[in-house]
Amino acid sequence: MAAEPRPLGYDERLEAAGLDRRILDLLERAGRTWRADAGEVEALLLDLFAHQARWNPAYARYAAARGAAPGRVARWQEIPPVPARAFAMLRMATFPPEALARTFRSSGTTGGPRSALELDTLELYDAALLPAFVRHLLPEEDPAPPAAWVALLPDPAQV
Repeated sequence: MAAEPRPLGYDERLEAAGLDRRILDLLERAGRTWRADAGEVEALLLDLFAHQARWNPAYARYAAARGAAPGRVARWQEIPPVPARAFAMLRMATFPPEALARTFRSSGTTGGPRSALELDTLELYDAALLPAFVRHLLPEEDPAPPAAWVALLPDPAQV
């Protein structure tokens, strides 16, 4: 797949920052209800797919092998999902390694290599995680007393 021409001085980080802003705005407006305009979500997902295909050569090859490319995919359901094993075999991030903020790894219980999800910021992770946690685990309608939580997780400082 040939790379699309880009304006002079353009880079992946600039494009990614714009996508991040759109995601954060959508999450903010969706709020606890997780309701968002379907057309807006569709457009954002197609733009995210185009970004991944443009800046991640491994994903671009994978998508092309499945007949999917920006401009050919019209609906988010046509975007090829990345198999989990790809995250154990390839670096799937589009940002440069020096921009890495956090790596989340799978447990490795299958005995194979552990997959890795690399993030350059935790802003999107935090913005999506907390509202989902509150909505599904702390519903306002439930008059039950606060629940006790036990989580068997490593100390984040040690990960």
